[in-house]
Amino acid sequence: MVLAIDEHEHSSYALGWTLDRFFTPFGSDAPFKLVLVNAKSSPPVAVSMAGPGALGTEFFPSVEVQLKQLADQITEKARQICASKLVNEVEVEVIEVMVEMCCVML
Repeated sequence: MVLAIDEHEHSSYALGWTLDRFFTPFGSDAPFKLVLVNAKSSPPVAVSMAGPGALGTEFFPSVEVQLKQLADQITEKARQICASKLVNEVEVEVIEVMVEMCCVML
């Protein structure tokens, strides 16, 4: 079972709901494997279009660091929610998506 997670409270609710209905009742014999996916944003398109050096060499790496920190916080919170429900067999994936890709998929 694949569940997308992000920084919003709705995501935490959806994870808890999923765990309560499909994992917790079965204990260690859950009929599913849980894969959590966080789609980490790539730097904003405006930053990418400006090109290297256009906004200063220190700007782009700081955006990357902030996006990684946010992804780390999201996945850690998800792991804590799973642990609180005694669900420890969880795979967490962080993938980078480009804004253009999201728009095409809609």
